Amino acid sequence: MNWKYCVMNSKYIKAKTSRPVDLCLNSGFNSGFSSGLINQAPTDSVGVIGNLGKVVDVASSRVCPKRLEAASNLSLQSFSGACEGAIKIMCRVGITLSILLSLILSTTAYASEENLLIFTGKKIRVAYLPVSRSPLGNDLTLSLEIGRLNLILNLFDNYLIYLEKVGKTTLKSPLQFEYLPAGGETSFPQTHRIPFSDIGLNAFLGKVNAALIEIPQTSKSHLLDNRESLLQIRDQLPRRMSCFENEIGMKPVSFVSKSVAPDLDFAMMGPDAFLTVRPDEKATHLVYFDMSASFSEVVASSGREFRDILPSPDGKILAFTERGLPKILFKGASQSENILEPDLFLLDYVWTNKSDKLAGMARSLKTSRRSIFVYDVQSKSAKVIESKDDFFADYQYAYPNWSPDCKKILFTTGREISLYNTEDNSVKCNFVSTPNFISEILWAPDSESFAFVEVKGQSRDKVEFDSSDFTTSTLRRIRIMPSGTILEDESKRYSASETIKLVSFWSRDRILFLEGNLTNQKISSPLWDLKNVFKAHLTPGESKTEESSGFLDLKLEYCYAFKTIDGKFRNIYDSGLSNTNYLHLSKMKTFWFLGVKPPENFPNTVETFNLRPAPYPFPERNVTCFTGLNDKQMRRILGNLDSFNLRRFEFTPNFDKIAFLSNTCGPLTLWYGEVEKLADFHMKAKRGVDDSSIEEPVAANEKVSEKKSEVSHEISSEGFQGNSQEAPQEAVQEESQDSKNENKSENVSESSSKNSTESNKGNIPAYQPPPPIFGQ
Repeated sequence: MNWKYCVMNSKYIKAKTSRPVDLCLNSGFNSGFSSGLINQAPTDSVGVIGNLGKVVDVASSRVCPKRLEAASNLSLQSFSGACEGAIKIMCRVGITLSILLSLILSTTAYASEENLLIFTGKKIRVAYLPVSRSPLGNDLTLSLEIGRLNLILNLFDNYLIYLEKVGKTTLKSPLQFEYLPAGGETSFPQTHRIPFSDIGLNAFLGKVNAALIEIPQTSKSHLLDNRESLLQIRDQLPRRMSCFENEIGMKPVSFVSKSVAPDLDFAMMGPDAFLTVRPDEKATHLVYFDMSASFSEVVASSGREFRDILPSPDGKILAFTERGLPKILFKGASQSENILEPDLFLLDYVWTNKSDKLAGMARSLKTSRRSIFVYDVQSKSAKVIESKDDFFADYQYAYPNWSPDCKKILFTTGREISLYNTEDNSVKCNFVSTPNFISEILWAPDSESFAFVEVKGQSRDKVEFDSSDFTTSTLRRIRIMPSGTILEDESKRYSASETIKLVSFWSRDRILFLEGNLTNQKISSPLWDLKNVFKAHLTPGESKTEESSGFLDLKLEYCYAFKTIDGKFRNIYDSGLSNTNYLHLSKMKTFWFLGVKPPENFPNTVETFNLRPAPYPFPERNVTCFTGLNDKQMRRILGNLDSFNLRRFEFTPNFDKIAFLSNTCGPLTLWYGEVEKLADFHMKAKRGVDDSSIEEPVAANEKVSEKKSEVSHEISSEGFQGNSQEAPQEAVQEESQDSKNENKSENVSESSSKNSTESNKGNIPAYQPPPPIFGQ
């Protein structure tokens, strides 16, 4: 038995293989880009390159001088001297010394395939190992490729299923392909996958047909020769009707206009109304769905990518980007309008709560300089604020902090805060300056003051976060006087040696914040239980009574944080754990669920933007939710989201319904239903996949780890207790729950049978479309 080696984060990794020992850099180094991390993982007994790894994959029987030269341009600071020496020794001595080293090294680990993507259809499989990209192009390129590979899988799986049904070919096993961007060489030649580098449909059709011709049972005269013909094939894709979404009564929004094309993103437009991003063979579409009227319409189409879908709070205007260029689509309009010049690439934008203005930041593709802009709905024009001598937009964080009265915006560099007034277009540059780093900013409801957190110290570890690394965190309150000067409210100042997180302004002019000794959790999960980490505090109130004069502790029933993505270099997810289509996410967002009851007339969601850099686990968008649900309900809801790896989801404002993207039933689809049903769902400890039947396949969760199954099973055993804050007796709970489950099983059986019949027919109930909401 021979061995292969690679280096990951200054560690050797050993893996068994039938091929000789070699050394060669992975094709990711030869992708035409010279910066960014290689967030890759090989397959079939090849070493892994982790999030911080920079080299090495062993794939051929020779050293590759050109790739070594290309790799020399990359920063390899994470390598220790021992690893560099090991590479040189293996290059010089070769196979013999490599085998000898395999016997000497005792701290080895087997290779991992966690970063390799396998798009799995019924008749076709596509593998993709994402390669290194430049920082600007990484997100856009990956998003485009993931969406295109989703479409390729669906279209060609549909094509092959059709050919088999009409008896024009016979596939004993799925066709295996590997996507190699920029014509790179395959890292896994032993897998016998068919490589391709062109994600155009005609080019891939040629690859598929070439593979089919090699099969004796194939009728060559019945193979398609152009991409237009692919859409002429009726939808043959299997939809698994025993998936958990159907089991709990969720509605497949996308089935109002069912399509072979997957849904890549969505936005909620109001009660029972949604927008989804859906590609076809030529273009990407924004599709509007009205569940109450059972109709859909395409509101925008483009040959380029749609992203950053952001409806205005009143639902009358839609902001989105087309290949990074921000645009506006008004209700009833037939065409969208550009907000900025074509060379400005959007970094971030936010609506006011009155839907009258849209503020954000863009970067020039020509000069890389940043500009702040404010788009006015009434005038349909944007004011662009360029850098000045004392106002450096190039170094501002992209997130704009709108005041509640929609007249002022705060921008920060991380140490200075600047104020922009939209009424007179004036800018107060760096009117607040701190010697230490600013982590969060939060406006007061009256728009006359704001709070922020100042952090002193620096993390000693670039991977693990620990509050004890920092000296102090200080909560500060700044009041803007009528004269334009500022005054700090010392009564609200609070310092601690632990992490402080802003939450919301409270009644009596108090500020709610969390304090705790935060460290990274040891398990890999988007769900964090922080009840035993954080305590909730209130700053002194406005009156001088004994009751409100000092800091107060607030009872915290629970504190959960749910991260939608793990990090900037981990943004591709198998949403639903079924391997059909993958979900691409790029915006860091964390939902915080706090078990406290907010005062009357206060919002039940508050969004802040956290500026703390890595390794802080909750940077960028943080949405705090006061749902009114009890601890058992929240544990069940979040446990199920975690178990099925559902990362793209949104709640309705009163938290009674949830919408999410999932591939559990087949293609990536938008689902919508009651939160209570998700909280009441008991995930089975063991769930498998059976693709032998299209009519009644089962839920595909074969990749759910033992950890997640055990955690989910433990969470599910708690039961759903309704909205009551007072729990009934245990005996009554168990009896009620058992009765509910029995009734639920009968209803699910009838529902699944009905849904399966409708799915097999491939028909959608007839409807009369109401007047269009967007577009023509």
